[in-house]
Amino acid sequence: MISAQDRQESQLPGCAVRQESAVRRARVRRPPPPRSAEVRQESAVAAPQRFGTVALSDVRFVRRLGSGDIGSVYLAEVKGKGGDGGGSGSGGVAALVAAKVMDRKELAGRNKEGCARTEREILEAVDHPFLPRLYGVAEGDRWSCLLTEFYPGGDLHVLRQRQPHRRFSEAAVR
Repeated sequence: MISAQDRQESQLPGCAVRQESAVRRARVRRPPPPRSAEVRQESAVAAPQRFGTVALSDVRFVRRLGSGDIGSVYLAEVKGKGGDGGGSGSGGVAALVAAKVMDRKELAGRNKEGCARTEREILEAVDHPFLPRLYGVAEGDRWSCLLTEFYPGGDLHVLRQRQPHRRFSEAAVR
């Protein structure tokens, strides 16, 4: 049975539930368990150890992958540091990562600092198969950069737009 609160929430802008019947038809499934280290290593281009905080000078940006509301994402290489377990020696390339670069002044000017902080806190706290693992953060005077797993294959939104009726088939989702 749909409660009055559910009906009210379904009418709010941006709410995923638009119709009462959609709620009734929805199947409840348990999400898959968090990925093990083996699965993460196979699916990601590289599975480095966590870097912690690194200098922006240790990050080499290879190419731009895309952009969003609060930053741009680049394919990047992070230089290894001897003895941290995440690199191949001093000055060597440790891993390929997706680097989300955010301009701190722009974030402050657009009142988006809270969004960036929340994203970082969630990625630090959660190990979930639908979210990239956060390996570290590169900080500079003007720029802040989240270093996450890089998954080749492009943007999920673009892939969805190319599907018939802009929807994935049930078989593709499984």
